[in-house]
Amino acid sequence: MFVLMNESPASFAGCTFNGIHAFRLTDPSGSRRYVRYRWFPETEPATLSDQETRALGRNYLHEELEDRLATGPIRYELRFQLAGDED
Repeated sequence: MFVLMNESPASFAGCTFNGIHAFRLTDPSGSRRYVRYRWFPETEPATLSDQETRALGRNYLHEELEDRLATGPIRYELRFQLAGDED
């Protein structure tokens, strides 16, 4: 029998978030450049098993986020991927 194991994030605070579109940025001189971005968490990513997430309930990520934000901020590093001149 094949059993699919699902690991879910333990917290939004440990997730990397990716922009799915490219955005055009313009500097004060009018020069334009396309970029994509990613947010990298300072919090170490952690996962939970399917059984653990079911025990925590449907809204566990939102509840964990609320509790975490009550004690302080969540920090991310924003990184841009710059398009080349020919892209």
